[in-house]
Amino acid sequence: MEIIPEILQPLYEKAYRTSAERYRVDLEYRKNHLKYMQEKVQCECGSFSNRCHLTTHKRTKKHKQFIYEKERKALEAEAEKIVDKIIVHMKKQ
Repeated sequence: MEIIPEILQPLYEKAYRTSAERYRVDLEYRKNHLKYMQEKVQCECGSFSNRCHLTTHKRTKKHKQFIYEKERKALEAEAEKIVDKIIVHMKKQ
């Protein structure tokens, strides 16, 4: 059995072994966590979703299509810059 100094006793009593135990025991934490998870957040694709549903949203066709288009446009812009540099270099010769 551990001996806990008297000054640390209040902290020890608030310490939980797992987050599930904390969620089950601490009603204030549960209320705040629920409020946090129900916040609306904006995804990088522009959609709004509850924080708790964000992972599910990121697996949707809409989100994947947006990310694909975003990456494709970035690659096209980068390729365009490289081609422009090559053309400038060729004109110098």
